[in-house]
Amino acid sequence: MPVQLGRRRVGGESGADDDSHPMNRHPMRRTACTLAAAAVYCLAGTAAAADADVQFDLAQRYETGRDVPTDLGRAYALYCGLARQGHPKASFRVGWFLWTGLGVRRDPVRGFDWFAAAAQGGEADARRMLKLLPPGKPHPQPACRSEGRHRSVAPVFIPDTARFRELAARGAVADAVRDLAPRFSLDPRLVLAVIAVESNFEASAESPTKARGLMQLMPETARRFDVADPFDPVGNLMGGMKYLRWLLAYFQGDVRLALAAYNAGEGAVERHGGIPPYAETQAYVRRVGMLYPSDRHPFDAAVAEASRLVRTASRE
Repeated sequence: MPVQLGRRRVGGESGADDDSHPMNRHPMRRTACTLAAAAVYCLAGTAAAADADVQFDLAQRYETGRDVPTDLGRAYALYCGLARQGHPKASFRVGWFLWTGLGVRRDPVRGFDWFAAAAQGGEADARRMLKLLPPGKPHPQPACRSEGRHRSVAPVFIPDTARFRELAARGAVADAVRDLAPRFSLDPRLVLAVIAVESNFEASAESPTKARGLMQLMPETARRFDVADPFDPVGNLMGGMKYLRWLLAYFQGDVRLALAAYNAGEGAVERHGGIPPYAETQAYVRRVGMLYPSDRHPFDAAVAEASRLVRTASRE
């Protein structure tokens, strides 16, 4: 029998339907925040505007495009302001932006510093991230300059964008992804983007080639990653995440190559020396990239030996 996905939230993500949510404690402010032009009201002129939870929620909204147009620059600026005040979750997001180059100029050194600051503040995701990265000595007071150093990213409108934003923000699948993804050292946003393009969040989806479930596992992939029932949402998610984690390690954190391999197989990527010249695969990589605009992702080198393609490229 398929496992029922629960409603538990983890990792600091908040649901707009939660009565304890800071936006719901301020109905007028929540209403204002549904409009991009009025969202600034959330940070202006009132004592409640200084509430760190409200500011962190607004930063997440700008990052994910939930209720306001996606604006990674504003998200980063808000995270920076909170990080400088010692907010552990905001410190982790600043580290992620800098490490991956999401919305800012990529700076792995400062990203590492902010991961360390978040871990020192008790952020579990940051501690897991530091275990994956080479050891180093972090700067005790990392810089977080937002002025003139970020780029805003306009929202990308594709047919299922609105549905993606809605389902990625809340719902049983989103809850399960946020619960499971950190266990596989994956950014939940990447996993949600893959699910959106693969199955449009339909746990019962089945393709003509017998790819099944939320992350559209082929029978051989399901067997490879010990998925007994591909229509069991949790089992399917875990199998898909294991494969995605393996691909990221195999291609040394190159998101585009990992996505191409998820669609066409790692062998096809190796044979063609990069993203295969298949229209379906190229469109797939573009569509996921629209929902997850980062080309790099941390990886665990112990999961898989680097691919020949990556090894060859690193020697050139």
